[in-house]
Amino acid sequence: MLFVKGGSIIPALNHQHVLSLMRCINKPIILQVYIDKYGKAEGSLVLDDGISVKSNTSKYKFTLHANKLTVTVDQLEDLP
Repeated sequence: MLFVKGGSIIPALNHQHVLSLMRCINKPIILQVYIDKYGKAEGSLVLDDGISVKSNTSKYKFTLHANKLTVTVDQLEDLP
């Protein structure tokens, strides 16, 4: 059993019928949305290339309000 706080958006890598992460790395990301009692939810996802020490990293913020999903993207600074 899994308990999720209302108002959360959880990005999940679609790994149906795949046992290895490397085999599903190019599959779509699914957003699991758990609205709160006001019909709102938010969450975020940080992506990098996963290989290099210095990489361009992006942060995606998801917001659901009034049945409208908004996505904003921020480019984070390179690591030192």
